[in-house]
Amino acid sequence: MPFCTCCGNEVNEKAVACPKCGVPPKLEKNHCYHCGEKLHNPNQVLCVKCGNPITQSTDGTTPPSTLGTAKLVIRRSRNLYVGAGSRIQIHVDGQVVGQVANASCATFNLPPGKHTILFTCFGQECSEGHTYMFEEGKTISFTIKWGFTGLSILSIQHED
Repeated sequence: MPFCTCCGNEVNEKAVACPKCGVPPKLEKNHCYHCGEKLHNPNQVLCVKCGNPITQSTDGTTPPSTLGTAKLVIRRSRNLYVGAGSRIQIHVDGQVVGQVANASCATFNLPPGKHTILFTCFGQECSEGHTYMFEEGKTISFTIKWGFTGLSILSIQHED
């Protein structure tokens, strides 16, 4: 079920107005339509909780969707040494969009266009920021590993 973008209350996808705040559920840009997360920046283009794009219809009637988006996939390979459990934060265009734990995967929807990807761990940059062109309907996948010498990007793949 979607969420009201004004107050973050869960709403029926056919609701004309949110039962909690009375505003059309897709009109504002205070909360993510997909997960209800509070948005902290009026220029935010991605939800930091679920990775979906923050979109807004002009009439408040068309729900945001993942159509017209590209995907960023981060796969972190398994590592068994001390410190391997540290989460690596993923930044897109200077904003933290999520994190990836040891031996896990994270997926984010991005608006098509150029985006700079950067990784941090323990509050410090552990990779240089690189800019990639994300095309609508396409995926760019990173496979990364955290080791004794820091972060290694093992592969970058462009997928359809």
